[in-house]
Amino acid sequence: MGRRKVNQGNAKPVVYSKIGKHAKDGKRKVIRVGFISRIDYPSKGFRKGLLDLAASTFCIAPGIDFVVIAGGLISNHSYRQLLKENIAKALQQRKNLIANNKSVPREDKETVETITEIRSRIREETLDAIALGLADLIPEFTNSEGKKTRIYIITSPAINYDGENGPEIAQRLSRSRPDISYWGHGDQRVRLKGILREDGKDKDFWVVLPTKAAWRSKYFSTRPDRLIEDISLQTTQDLPELWISDCACVSLIRPRGELSRPRVSTPGLHRLQEVTTSENQVGVRVVEFYSDSDNPFVRTFSLKDYVANERTLIVNPQVASALQIAILEELKKYPQTIGMLEDALRKNRELIEQALTEYRNGGFDPLIVYDDASKKYDIAISWLQTKLAYPVIDSKKLKVDAILAFGCLHAGYNSTQYQYFVHDLPKIILQHGITTLVGAGDYIAGLKHDLHLRGEVFVGMNYTKQEELAASLVGAVMFKVFKARFDLTRRRKNSSADEQSVMAAVEKSLLDFRFWRGNHDKWTLDFGIDPLTTFRTRLTAYLIERIEEYLSKRNFFTKGVGGIVRAHIIYSDEHVLHSGLKMSINHPEMARAQTTSLRAQHTLGARKGFHIAVLANFHTAEEVLQWERDLGQRVALQVGTLVSGTDFEDGKLKTVDTGVGILKVYSQDQRIIATETIFEGPREEDEERLDSNSIVVTALYDRFSI
Repeated sequence: MGRRKVNQGNAKPVVYSKIGKHAKDGKRKVIRVGFISRIDYPSKGFRKGLLDLAASTFCIAPGIDFVVIAGGLISNHSYRQLLKENIAKALQQRKNLIANNKSVPREDKETVETITEIRSRIREETLDAIALGLADLIPEFTNSEGKKTRIYIITSPAINYDGENGPEIAQRLSRSRPDISYWGHGDQRVRLKGILREDGKDKDFWVVLPTKAAWRSKYFSTRPDRLIEDISLQTTQDLPELWISDCACVSLIRPRGELSRPRVSTPGLHRLQEVTTSENQVGVRVVEFYSDSDNPFVRTFSLKDYVANERTLIVNPQVASALQIAILEELKKYPQTIGMLEDALRKNRELIEQALTEYRNGGFDPLIVYDDASKKYDIAISWLQTKLAYPVIDSKKLKVDAILAFGCLHAGYNSTQYQYFVHDLPKIILQHGITTLVGAGDYIAGLKHDLHLRGEVFVGMNYTKQEELAASLVGAVMFKVFKARFDLTRRRKNSSADEQSVMAAVEKSLLDFRFWRGNHDKWTLDFGIDPLTTFRTRLTAYLIERIEEYLSKRNFFTKGVGGIVRAHIIYSDEHVLHSGLKMSINHPEMARAQTTSLRAQHTLGARKGFHIAVLANFHTAEEVLQWERDLGQRVALQVGTLVSGTDFEDGKLKTVDTGVGILKVYSQDQRIIATETIFEGPREEDEERLDSNSIVVTALYDRFSI
């Protein structure tokens, strides 16, 4: 079973009713780290406003313990361009000095700086200027209690990121800011003080950054996976609890399971200027490390919507004239020539030019500049870099969709984790405040490939009995959650026992179950039977019977239970969630790929128009975030399996991720603002493989109290 190791932890997850709001953590130790990458100072994409926005999100309760800037403190290309311009100016000044002093005595001419001396001096001045600029522009980060937190900087050796100059700038920056520490160049480990391994040593995470530029890749996971695999094969050190990678501005999460250690990649925090690898994400991440769990909890704030619409966020100066405001509104769209402004405003160009002159002389913000080469007016890039402010995220205005997704339950297999599914899932659902249970296909094992003859399926488990078992398993989870929530509702003060109040409590306490079929479920088509017909009928009847019985014993009304239950069991591959976000459920009938994000990205591409895509079939888990102009942030949640492995997978040398995926999505106006993700599953030592010849369906029902 070692190769099937999941070890995703029996942690007691933390409830988030709104972004960052915890239930009591109890005695568990938690460390929260805010991750930033690719500030890219002093490039045109640098935005102080994004850093300020990151600081405001990091201090949302419960806040962070410290911040890591993981590569991209500077844009090496922009630094070199600035250095080149500064040297050119200094050399021209030297040339002018010599030309204007032809009669200067020879001994005085020798005091004029040499070209080498000028280059050296300008380099030092440029490095100092960038370091001082960053010291002023990087905000002080605080936790939810207002206490200042430390910032650790790790630079990337790659020439398209920090390059060879990054360390010098980071060191000078740390000398001028006592809250900033330069942690190192390239791959660096960061210790999590007080969160211990079994050997008593502190756990840690390992930041893996590129050492050289990479070719563009269509798939987000290509370079992060390659970087981590290269380091893990090369190193002689113990592996960390988490890999953090890299500077590619992509947002991925892969849990522990198929992998020996989980992996998280980071978005960028600048206005993306070009695609050098797979740049797509703008935002920040908070990773929570637990003392009693092997998989981290990852919170992601997507800020690309703000950047995409940043010109619309510019505030007009209050004392500007109506014409000046009209000019500014046009320039918010794009740079324009005087002729373009004349056509748009229907005003004489002399009046427009006069208004622009008075605007600049008045010292108004934002600063408007004129480019001699293009003959266009525009908002100054320096103003956008340092003075543009983005609105603070107001969590009170966000709608929340709380999802627990599973796939490949494969009822009937002797290696399905029945105990975990029935007993642990209700606890996880309650602890995370889940409102929507999502099933992504393959509820049954089926009988193809002679699975019953191979001993992988329980004796006597035909298609009907497998669907009945799957329905009872899902029903047991939903009913246990219902009981806990209904009892809590009834314990509240002033709870009425009239029919309307009772039915409202039933409605509120029952999970939505949104589900779709898988390829194993579709095997019944060969016999002229619609997939999951028995499953749906049995699940509906099971819940109605159990809920009505439960209410009757407490002398509550039961009329209307059937309609409520049927409304909460929704069979479709297309769904609209309570927030208005659109979700697709997918079970692609294809094999897994070595490029880990390929199937998730493929699904997002195929299911256009959906904010969330849940998919299963590959028995591996991953989250992929992708931003698009029309929909904004999109999420692909690829879930693993509830099976600990099969003989088929053993023969293919495949390992699996056994467990479920938890996803909370925070949105406003059908745009995703933030997500929270964790993958949960049974520990390896708790996994079971039952004897397929000595157990029958009724025994399964009795054993799991279904």
